[in-house]
Amino acid sequence: MSIFSGLFRNLPIQRKLAVVIQLTCAAALAVTAVAIFFVQLTQFRQNFTSDMAATGQMLANHATGAVTFKDRASAEEILLALKTKPAIFYATVTLPTERYLQNSIRGNFRIHPRSRGRTGFISLGRSCCSTNRS
Repeated sequence: MSIFSGLFRNLPIQRKLAVVIQLTCAAALAVTAVAIFFVQLTQFRQNFTSDMAATGQMLANHATGAVTFKDRASAEEILLALKTKPAIFYATVTLPTERYLQNSIRGNFRIHPRSRGRTGFISLGRSCCSTNRS
């Protein structure tokens, strides 16, 4: 540490001021960058959640006919639209009797045991799906 303090002590006052100003600006820039990162992360999570809720609502609205008439082909066609959403690993159209009308599984995923027996039109994310490592 004495090497740096010795070098700093031997600098002219203008250089000392320039170094202090540059270090202050660098610290302010670092704090600002971290703050922007966390704001962007929060906005991404909120947008992702609202997008998934909107997707679920649209699927629910489109699947009412398939559920009413127990039409598997129509339910499969509705679930095929989810291929464009890489964040959705698993989706199901479920009858009110808790019997699956149609399932759509992407990749090597299986239904998480806690999600069995729940009625709903769309299940997604880590809370209902886990990797099949057995």
